[in-house]
Amino acid sequence: MTFPAFSSSHWYMNPISRRTTFFLLGAITGSAATYLLNRRSSVKSAATQTAEPTSANRVSELVKYGIPETEQVQFRKNFVTSINYRMKIPNWVLEHLTKENLKGTADRQYARFEPDESVPEIFRANNEDYWKSGYSRGHLAPASNNKSSAEAMKESFLLSANIVPQDYDNNVWYWNRLELYVRDLTNYFDDVYTLTGPLWLPEPIPDPTDRARNASPSSTSMAAHARPKRMQRAFTPPPPPLDALPLPAGEDVLINPVPSTIFHAAVQHPDDVPMEPTDQLQPVRSLTVRPLPAETAPPRPLPKYQICYPVLGDTQIAIPSHLFKAILATDTSTHTHHFAAFVIPNRPIPEDTPLKVFQVGKNDLEKMTGFKVFEGGLGPQGELKDLCISHGCRMMEPDEHRLYFLTRDLRNSKKMQRVERTVDQLLRQGIVPDHEFMKVLAEKVDMLDRTEQEVGEPSS
Repeated sequence: MTFPAFSSSHWYMNPISRRTTFFLLGAITGSAATYLLNRRSSVKSAATQTAEPTSANRVSELVKYGIPETEQVQFRKNFVTSINYRMKIPNWVLEHLTKENLKGTADRQYARFEPDESVPEIFRANNEDYWKSGYSRGHLAPASNNKSSAEAMKESFLLSANIVPQDYDNNVWYWNRLELYVRDLTNYFDDVYTLTGPLWLPEPIPDPTDRARNASPSSTSMAAHARPKRMQRAFTPPPPPLDALPLPAGEDVLINPVPSTIFHAAVQHPDDVPMEPTDQLQPVRSLTVRPLPAETAPPRPLPKYQICYPVLGDTQIAIPSHLFKAILATDTSTHTHHFAAFVIPNRPIPEDTPLKVFQVGKNDLEKMTGFKVFEGGLGPQGELKDLCISHGCRMMEPDEHRLYFLTRDLRNSKKMQRVERTVDQLLRQGIVPDHEFMKVLAEKVDMLDRTEQEVGEPSS
């Protein structure tokens, strides 16, 4: 089918030509829409009626050049991980903890954060992305859960497989208390399974009128100069004037020109001069003709929530807004399963906040994550008991947690100056030492005294 050639200098000046043109456009649009609707309905009905499985030959043809891979599932010594290629961090990390497999002598002091060489380079997280970022490298499977061997400890420090950008205060204090609580559950249950991972949850969209009202002159001035020096804005063609567009005589129409914002993309220009218009950036107009409504339609409702997240470094590692941890504890003597899930913001948490504040239901967690949690072998949903009811979900008290850290620092001390500094911190914080702290202190002082005497003795 051929279309008449329109001359830009004549066709829109003649009312008859205009009516003919819009009649042709309407006929063509209507025919195309009818064809597409009929074609879609026929395809749908054919797919519904066909119950035969796709043949092996057809499958091989479809995947001849491969299918996209968005994740990599790895089976490590002590955990299973699903690595998100786009976010550069795990989707989730699965652990199985028992009282026995938590034992070991592997020391985290000999482990280093390292890139995961098994992940393709373009999807691989690097240490440089975290440097001077203000975020810590947070373990999803804690290093303290991997003392069984040096290899297991080393695997827990692989960036892509087990590490996410985490607020430092959150990582060291509140989140660590949750990890200690999970380890303590192995004293009461035969098996403890944990599923841990990042979340990006929606937040309310700020009202632009409020933002403009609250903006100060100084902040507006700073925002105007925030663009990098060598960033230039692409050429923006002016919108076509309404009186230059062809209108059918005696008919009411609505004109929707293509928004000029499609030309607003910021580009990296080799020179510090504005880009000139090119053949590829010409004004484009779109014309939609339809009768005006009898009454003005109400404004379309705008979205109220959005998901936004910052990224780290050149690799652009996604920073999660929240972290989740799902716990499934089993008691073989009573054949019961106890479940609890927590969603914790990735920011500093007041130390006196109860853990139950962050508890969410299993279905709610699955809606947030986009995948099922602990579905295999559980039977009916009613067999799951609430862990926070059966066990309490009580974490260490803040002072008890500080004493735990001081005891660990004391145990890792290799010089007497560090021992003295740890004791000084204990006294300044007003923490009462327990039997374990005093025992470690006596052993450490005795060992360091003997080491200094051996070094000071003259060789025979």
